Parts: sequence; structure tokens; C-alpha cells
Amino acid sequence: MRPFRQLALVSVLFLLLAGCATTKNTFVLAPHPAGNVGTVSVTNSMGRGDVSGVGETLLVDNASAAPRLGGPMDQAKIDKLFAKALAAEPPQPKVFLLYFKTESADPDKNSMTLLDSVVQEVKNTNSLDIGITGHADRSGEDDYNMQLSLKRAQEVQRLLVDRGVPLERFNIEYSGEGDLLVPTADNVHEPRNRRVEVVVR
Repeated sequence: MRPFRQLALVSVLFLLLAGCATTKNTFVLAPHPAGNVGTVSVTNSMGRGDVSGVGETLLVDNASAAPRLGGPMDQAKIDKLFAKALAAEPPQPKVFLLYFKTESADPDKNSMTLLDSVVQEVKNTNSLDIGITGHADRSGEDDYNMQLSLKRAQEVQRLLVDRGVPLERFNIEYSGEGDLLVPTADNVHEPRNRRVEVVVR
């Protein structure tokens, strides 16, 4: 399990508007709740368009038109224009980022307090699917960081189980230094990369 890297309105709107040759299709890129933003590509027989910034839009005027860039769209306009599509969306997963001490599987003080919020979200949603993904920064060797990211994920699981979350609800993954939140050169200590992502669905 890898947490979603983007929350795009593309899939919902495409399903609602596809096949209507006279209706303009609008695609908007919005951020994932954790703050990450991906890239959306729209391709048809006439061409391709790409967007990678929050609020950027792609427009397809009809079935005979290539995708083209539209103007940026703020959240208020998104909420108004896509109210029905947004209302039809399933609840979004809740993402928690826990950070760790250098070369350690011990969460820092702020992250320890965040564990109670994770437990409360699990209770509120009665979640049966909790993803835990461990990460490391680029200080140290690749193999060491891979094992450290696993230990961090396992430690978060243990702490949540100690707080009453059933063990069978977890799905653990780990990526070492292979999925940096903040790109850095090798052997650089970066606190935001020493993390575990907890996704409550």
C-alpha cells in the first residue's frame, strides 16, 4: 500500500462527462490531504495535456479537440462548479505524518502525541484498513535505511496496538530512502524524510 500522491477530481468528472461530444470536460488538480501534489495527464486522439500545480486545469472542448490548459481555479470555484461531483466522492483517507529521531525508530515528542489522534480517527470511522509506510532520510547506507524504515513502521504499529487498535487492521510497507518527502543529496539528514505515513481509510 502506498498512500495516494494526489487527490484529483479527474476520475469523478471524467466518468460523469465522458461521451458527451458537445460538453466541455474540465479536469482540476487538487492536493492530497497530506499536502502532496501529483501530475495529471489527459490524452485523446487529438493530443495530450499535463498539469502539475494545485488548481491548474485542463479543458477538452469536445471529442474533436485536443486537451488544452485552462486558467487556474481557486477552491471556492472548485466547490461551486463541482459541488455534485464532490458530494458523490467517498470520504477521503485521513493521513498522519509521524517523524523520528535521527537514526532511530523512536518517534519525536510531537509525533507521540499525534498517536492519540490516529486512534481517535480509527474509532470515529471504524476503520478496518490502516496503512503504515516507513521512510528514512539519505544519511547512512541504503540497506541500513531500508531496515530502519521497516523498524519505524513496526514501532508505530506496536504503539497503536498498545492503544487498542487491533493488529489485523494494519498493512505495513517500507521504502527506506526511496520515497523522499524532501529531495536531498546523499548523506543528508532531513527530519521530514525520517517519517512514517499512517493512512486511515
